Amino acid sequence: MKGLSPPPATHSFVELAVSSSCFAANFGAIRLRSPSPQQLEAAADFILAGASVVSLELSELTFSGLPWGSSNLRRLSSEELRSRKVHADALLRGLIRVLVEGERVGVNLLKMKQVYTNDEEAKQIFANLPATLTTFGFSRSPIGQASVDYLAKSIYSRLTQLSDLDISANKIQMWQAGTLAIALSKRTELRRLNLKYNSFGPQLRQHMSVDESGVQRLDTILCGCRSLRHLNLGCTGVGGFAHILVKAHIKDALPLESLRLFSNSIGVDLITLLAPGSMPKLLYLDLDGNQLVAKVSLALAKFLRTSNLQVLRLKSCMLYDTGVRNVAEALTSSKLKMLDLSANHMGESGAKGLHNALVLNPPLEELRLTDNDFLEAGAKTIGESLQKGNRMLKVLIMNKNGITENGAFYIWEAISSPACAIRVLDLAENMISNNGIELMFNALSKTGLALTTLCLDNNKLAKGHFGSEALAKMLATNRALSDLSLNTIELGREGIRMLAEALGRSHTLRRLSISGTGAGKRGAGPIAQALAKNRSLRELIMAHNKLGEEGAQQLAPGIMQNCGLIVLDLEGNQLEAVGCREIIDAAVKNPTLAELNLKSNNLAIATVYEAIDLRPALYIHH
Repeated sequence: MKGLSPPPATHSFVELAVSSSCFAANFGAIRLRSPSPQQLEAAADFILAGASVVSLELSELTFSGLPWGSSNLRRLSSEELRSRKVHADALLRGLIRVLVEGERVGVNLLKMKQVYTNDEEAKQIFANLPATLTTFGFSRSPIGQASVDYLAKSIYSRLTQLSDLDISANKIQMWQAGTLAIALSKRTELRRLNLKYNSFGPQLRQHMSVDESGVQRLDTILCGCRSLRHLNLGCTGVGGFAHILVKAHIKDALPLESLRLFSNSIGVDLITLLAPGSMPKLLYLDLDGNQLVAKVSLALAKFLRTSNLQVLRLKSCMLYDTGVRNVAEALTSSKLKMLDLSANHMGESGAKGLHNALVLNPPLEELRLTDNDFLEAGAKTIGESLQKGNRMLKVLIMNKNGITENGAFYIWEAISSPACAIRVLDLAENMISNNGIELMFNALSKTGLALTTLCLDNNKLAKGHFGSEALAKMLATNRALSDLSLNTIELGREGIRMLAEALGRSHTLRRLSISGTGAGKRGAGPIAQALAKNRSLRELIMAHNKLGEEGAQQLAPGIMQNCGLIVLDLEGNQLEAVGCREIIDAAVKNPTLAELNLKSNNLAIATVYEAIDLRPALYIHH
């Protein structure tokens, strides 16, 4: 059986630039993804040589732990296990050198994620964390109970200047982590704490003492962290005892500015938490994924009228029309700038409630209504509110709402008015027909419109009948639109040709996404010609278009001649090794291109390494 070798390093300009003093002088940061022991040693030498490094970001470090599960250890021979141990030891030595040198030069930010260790390796890592850190992240790295205790010891005794801590998604069982709770409570100057995707459950059980419960752990943390401004308890199982958030300190004592409680099954406890006048400094509240009954939505509306809240997330809260109307009635008296009501089973009645609020010009600037049920009637209601004087709303997200051509007509009519303030419009995954799309492009051909971003992904159009002429006219005349997304819309050969011609003449479009539009090898030539002429485009997404070898050969000259493109995505385009080399050779010669995505193609890794040697600043996803 073929042995499992250590995962190869993922190269990028950031990783290779650790040998460049210019990089440190300009950015003061080192970022390494899946580094080899040699790269870590090079980073340590770079710091030792006198680089002014203030932040370190390290991800995908595999020591003795296996990211794909410990059961796979049984598949490895003793020789393979020894090989992994040698690699892990070398990687650990390199990392500790980086940490030690980082402390010497006063590094104040360290972020680590996807780190797979055993307890002994974790002990050494945590024992060598730079004492100069003010920001520390150790996330998405499942660790055992012993490792949690080592982390707690470091937080308690070494990281005395800490103000920002992220230990999210580590599968920490907080009801067992008494030492960690105590350590956190001692960091009285902590301003930001992220504990999401860990667990404060189970709730108090008969065989557990009060000291062992999640309630007690949360109470201990909040009692100590009296300066906390930002708290993330998303998906931590606090729903069963959210009353502790009221009893302790969030309501009256903590100066919270943002609170995230998503996916916690919090119910009526929110009524007490959201009492009028509570949390006066709160600006951001995330309650996504909590089932809010009608009386909770009433309490939330009362809270909005008296609070300084600016962002409220209520996605998937089962509000239905009644709850939406309750929240909408409070909008004109609130200070909300962003409201997310996605996936709340809102129908025409809920949309009318929003209409009544929007026409009164509340301060709301962004409204998210994804995945509701208001269909044509609801779209008409929202469109009419934009026509009747709303001048504040700038971002409107209405994807997945079953909106048809007739419903979209009212949106287009509102958007085409020069008085409309909407700058970002997302109508993806609706049922807008060819005529509706063409009508919209004609509306956007008018001058003086504010719309800068438009997403029409995955609308059900008849193949080969896309409004190509209207699209080309719109791109040629519109001077505001900078971001256009048409993914999975069958443009057809003529549509691609006309789009490419308009792109070649465009001076404002900065991002174009046409993944899965059937461009194929015949569309590659026109796109290449457009790239050779265009100087405004910064990002082109052309994934899953079946370009093939012939398409790659036609597209390459346009990439090489272009000046301005920064990101090019050609994932999943059925490119073989020769086609990938054509694209990479062209990308290396493009002076501005910084990121190239060739995932899900038949790419030879040697070609990537050769490109990196020629142009280290080019990041290639493979």
